[in-house]
Amino acid sequence: MSQISITDWKTVGRGCLVASFTVELPSGIQIREMGFFTKPEAQGPPKKWVSGPARSYKTKDGTPAFAQLLAFRTREIGVKFSGEVLAAVDQFLLGIHP
Repeated sequence: MSQISITDWKTVGRGCLVASFTVELPSGIQIREMGFFTKPEAQGPPKKWVSGPARSYKTKDGTPAFAQLLAFRTREIGVKFSGEVLAAVDQFLLGIHP
């Protein structure tokens, strides 16, 4: 797996959103305003996921919604990227909380 760096970690603690952060890819590309989320599960460890930057808007009926700004050619590529970023977040958190 390639080395992905996590920087600019900002704890949010709003609903399932734990923090926002920047991902730096080995190529030097930085993706800002990523989100790290957790949700308690009835059994077992909490569900964890990451989300790319998004623009908020309201639907026709006024419900808040988000449009993702980062897209992947296939679902498999997106799942792989999310898994790599989540692994980098886990490593980052281990460094903060040894």
